[in-house]
Amino acid sequence: MVCKNKIQDVNVCSAEKAKPEIISLKDINNIKLVHIVAAVNDASAVIFQRTTKRCIAVGTQNGQVAMYDTKSKTINKLFENVPSAVRYMDFNVGDEHLAVACISGNAILYDVINAHVCGSYVISETVEPTALRFHPTMQNILAAASEEGTVMLWDTNTANKTFFAQTHTSPISGIAFGKQDNDMLVSVGEDNKFCVHDLNMRECIFRSSTQHPLSAVDVSLDGITVAIGSQEGIIYLYDTRNFLQPIVTWKAHNSKIHKVLFQYPNKEVNSYELQNSISDLTPKSVSEAHQLRMKSPEFAEKGTATDTSSKLTISSKKSFQKESESPENEFVKKLKMDIIANVKKDAQHLNSHLNMHMQNLETFIQNEFHKMDSQMDEKWELLNLASVNLAKENDAVSYSQSYGRSNNEPLVLE
Repeated sequence: MVCKNKIQDVNVCSAEKAKPEIISLKDINNIKLVHIVAAVNDASAVIFQRTTKRCIAVGTQNGQVAMYDTKSKTINKLFENVPSAVRYMDFNVGDEHLAVACISGNAILYDVINAHVCGSYVISETVEPTALRFHPTMQNILAAASEEGTVMLWDTNTANKTFFAQTHTSPISGIAFGKQDNDMLVSVGEDNKFCVHDLNMRECIFRSSTQHPLSAVDVSLDGITVAIGSQEGIIYLYDTRNFLQPIVTWKAHNSKIHKVLFQYPNKEVNSYELQNSISDLTPKSVSEAHQLRMKSPEFAEKGTATDTSSKLTISSKKSFQKESESPENEFVKKLKMDIIANVKKDAQHLNSHLNMHMQNLETFIQNEFHKMDSQMDEKWELLNLASVNLAKENDAVSYSQSYGRSNNEPLVLE
């Protein structure tokens, strides 16, 4: 776990009798153990609330879920147990709800204030979940992924599944929402692919492959940059306006990257003001600026922490400020959707023409083969007939030689 400004996610080791440990990263050169949560055994997942560092949610190997107060160092709330070991947890944007995913494939939704179950969802009936995440700005949107390569969304207000896709052929290892663009969801998988889903169109609009299996993903607060980690310790940074090539690629670790997270600004900083300069990004400038935590086993020294963090900064010459929806923005959004729809329509038209030509070609080839087959049959019939005639002639000659008159026998007149 990490304790600095706003913490959005943490990882905890799943060793036997594991106890969560809180670590301070205020001084990256002096990482300190702040507190050990001794009241919990067999912890398998831990996460800070979004609005405060005081309380954390803890899930265990035997399915227990509790709220722990780091100030009083006591468990101040117990929830109903989940069916199996807890794997993933997340609070929604206002900390009203806590979602918990367990290895049985279920996701349980808790009302944090009243400490009761208010929803239950099935991620998979056959395999374990691999990711669970609330939308960063919309309180009622919950996403999950599984080992089957599927990703899905629910509206927790209505309990309806609003999106489902199977765009990966191997387990999905991470999912992330676009922070400002509520329509985008990025997924990464062990099949070396990352996919960008448009939640309005309810389909995958971009898919690309890398050289190594992917293990983690996050989207920056301004929604411009996507960070992706791989099992080989490589970090890829993409500009969401152009996913064709990464803007930065570098070897960050010698082992698997388990988590990448863009750090939220300090409380003193306007949370919607970020300095951004995508065109000037290099591995050196990235390592100096827009802090991103990368968790890796390399950090787990002396058995005290399971979270490895690296920081990178993405600076920008422009400042981004959140704006309310305006008629102009609505027009641009509608224009964008119209263009995408037209491109999709043209692509479908071209695809239908291509299918038609392929069918015609297939029919032509089949007809040619039928003609060749008929001609071959005729040739075989002629050859068979000639063979029969030749056999008859040979038989006649043999009979004549055996029973007929010899050519040398004298002619006798009677």
